[in-house]
Amino acid sequence: MYWGLTALHVLGRMQELDERAILEWVLSCRHANGGFGGSPRNDPHLLYTLSAVQIMALFDRLDLLDAAAITKCERGGALRSGGILILCSAHRRVGAATARRLVRRR
Repeated sequence: MYWGLTALHVLGRMQELDERAILEWVLSCRHANGGFGGSPRNDPHLLYTLSAVQIMALFDRLDLLDAAAITKCERGGALRSGGILILCSAHRRVGAATARRLVRRR
């Protein structure tokens, strides 16, 4: 989903999407440990957790995420990588608007 949304963002077509439905679906993939799965039925994984954070950043809705839970999940080894810490820390330090600009530059 992330790559499709990114393509639409680059094309300036985000306004054509049902933002509420997308955000609800992404949040439905969140697990109790703070990580995200590829669907509500999939186990959490670093890739899907990163995609969830990036999708929220595209919509400027990082406020819907629990950065502490994601960080705890990642630090606890559930996601097995330090990469997600960068985005969670970025949200806390520079705010959602700056994190969104960082995603646009990719």
